[in-house]
Amino acid sequence: MTTGKIAGTSKRSRGIVLPSVLWITILTIVVAVNYASAVQLNTRTTDNVKTLTLAKYDAMSGIYFALDRLLSSPVGDDALYRIELNGNTVEIAVSAEKTKTNLNAASADEMYETFVAAGFDAEMAATLAARVVDWRDADKSPQNLGMEDAQYFAQGKPYGAKDALIQDLVELLLMADIDPLRFKSLPDHVTIYSSAIRNLYTLTSRVHNAQGAQIYSSRAVVQLTRQRDGPYRILKWQNHDG
Repeated sequence: MTTGKIAGTSKRSRGIVLPSVLWITILTIVVAVNYASAVQLNTRTTDNVKTLTLAKYDAMSGIYFALDRLLSSPVGDDALYRIELNGNTVEIAVSAEKTKTNLNAASADEMYETFVAAGFDAEMAATLAARVVDWRDADKSPQNLGMEDAQYFAQGKPYGAKDALIQDLVELLLMADIDPLRFKSLPDHVTIYSSAIRNLYTLTSRVHNAQGAQIYSSRAVVQLTRQRDGPYRILKWQNHDG
């Protein structure tokens, strides 16, 4: 009798232990899979950070490469360079600010033509031109398609027209909804600097990976002074991934 009870107890114990072992095994596998996925994710994240970091310094190197060329020998109003760094291709464009449309001085018609050349459709080009005029002038009468204080407030904006010169191209984003890709191309066509400022250039350095995709860019506005203790001044510098 005792032996039978013991045997029955042993069977019931095995009946409890076996499912427990099975669940522990499954749990172990799940934990292992999740850990492996986390390791792969962290590895990809680390690789992405490394790729962008290298691309950033490649783009910055491109700026200084072009700056060295400007200082070492005369160039025309525009120039284009191409160098290889860290497995990436860096394309550096040099453009003189004096060749661009000055948003602080141009007429609405001149700005319209420039915005069209930059890739905006006719309606958006006309809208931007009118809003730039209203943004910088002191009167309160809006241009056709333009906006003064009342129109900005009516749209729920916490600001009105600036009634002063543009100090940064990002102010265009306050005037209208601009497609990001179109906005990124604007510095190639427009400027806020007077043509009276001599030796002023925009240097744009774009980094492409081995597959040809652009992964980073740097843009700097520089003035050549050619002074021994300071041969140049950087007026503006922007970095962008992608």
